[in-house]
Amino acid sequence: MGSHGGGGHTAGNSLGQLLGNMARAATEFGASPSGYFDMRGKNSRVIQTPDPQRTSERFWKMLSAGGRVRVLPNGKGRVAWCADGSRIVYRVKTSTKGSPAVEIKVSTPGHGIPPSQKVHFISKGASG
Repeated sequence: MGSHGGGGHTAGNSLGQLLGNMARAATEFGASPSGYFDMRGKNSRVIQTPDPQRTSERFWKMLSAGGRVRVLPNGKGRVAWCADGSRIVYRVKTSTKGSPAVEIKVSTPGHGIPPSQKVHFISKGASG
């Protein structure tokens, strides 16, 4: 019993943490019954907000709570890894100007959430 080496989380606990984080984010930011956040854009989900930078940071922090965080190699964001291999990537700068993004990749399928989704944050009134 107990943990050996890095972290002290089991994959089950990590997935449970991620599921709880996603449920809290869905309550605050809105999600479809199938677990996709807010509304559909051209190639991703879109959350419209008066302050995309601040809102995306809050969203990422909520989803990544309990994960192992690293800065992206290009320095333009961060990634949080869960013990089960799921990851949440926060990109401050994307190819869409002024639209930070959070990408969610869930390693353990099922559980009522999609295995992958990307959420862009845009200023209210901008098109997605």
